[in-house]
Amino acid sequence: MVTKRIVLFITASIMFVLMVNAQAATTIYTNKAAWTAAFSSYGTEGFADSVFNSGVSVVSDAGSVIGGEWSDRVVPGGASTTFSFSPGMFGFGGDWDLANPGGAGTGIAVTLSLVGGGTEAVSAEIPQTIAGGFWGFISDVAFTDVFMIGGTQGGLAETYLMDNMVYSASASPVPVPAAVWLFGSGLLGLIGYGRSKARA
Repeated sequence: MVTKRIVLFITASIMFVLMVNAQAATTIYTNKAAWTAAFSSYGTEGFADSVFNSGVSVVSDAGSVIGGEWSDRVVPGGASTTFSFSPGMFGFGGDWDLANPGGAGTGIAVTLSLVGGGTEAVSAEIPQTIAGGFWGFISDVAFTDVFMIGGTQGGLAETYLMDNMVYSASASPVPVPAAVWLFGSGLLGLIGYGRSKARA
């Protein structure tokens, strides 16, 4: 009887862990060196021309390559841009200027299309005040698309420039959450309890 309960508990716990892992968690980086240190390799799109690196494509309502940079305008609920990657990526970033072309606007909200289905909003918007600095993120779940639209930081739209777009398909090491260690120790406790009951 105890063995059946343990098997049922283990099965339910595994299902719970799998459901939790289906959602992406993102970590924001404003330091390019820290972002690049998290990966064994990464690609850089420098926007030297309108032909992108292999495996990188874009669909945009208003964006284009101008003067060696990506120049774009996104609007909340309107004009948007989607960068697509094949194979799926774990990291994305670039050198952004949202403050200078047209002044601070709405910022940029970012949503990921996850490998295997589903979407996930990145944990923070690209700030409207960034002026030539790095902004990027690392996801613990691979994604194929980076969808960008006007954010919620005020104004009607966001005009921006981006250069040196970086992306990485190498999975970054993700620390084991404390819940896994707690689950493991609880499981060992149940096994020990079951054995002591069986001896009695």
